[in-house]
Amino acid sequence: MDYLEDLRGDARPYLDDRAVGCIVCAHSWQATGSMLDLSSKFQIEEVAFDPWQANMLMTELSGHGVPCVEYRQIVNTMSEPLKEVEGLIRSRKIAHDGDPAMTWMLSNVVAKPDEG
Repeated sequence: MDYLEDLRGDARPYLDDRAVGCIVCAHSWQATGSMLDLSSKFQIEEVAFDPWQANMLMTELSGHGVPCVEYRQIVNTMSEPLKEVEGLIRSRKIAHDGDPAMTWMLSNVVAKPDEG
């Protein structure tokens, strides 16, 4: 996956000091093309998606044999997994090989208690 050329002129601040080429940003039909390209190179076990504005993408991917599983990003589905991740972070039990994309993703995790 080399999207460096596509993003070379992108001045958005979230790309500062990031390893461009590790994370794919795609919109609309581009997401379908990117996923189908990946599915031709790798064995994708499943794609989890929040159905909010993703039904067309998932219908297209499913039609090409990519296994898709609905996963709503709401309190009742995210609470327990996030508690587990928070515990792993606090106990310093999350380890990875220094991958810049994983580092960036973990740095964006914010755990907030449900106020509802």
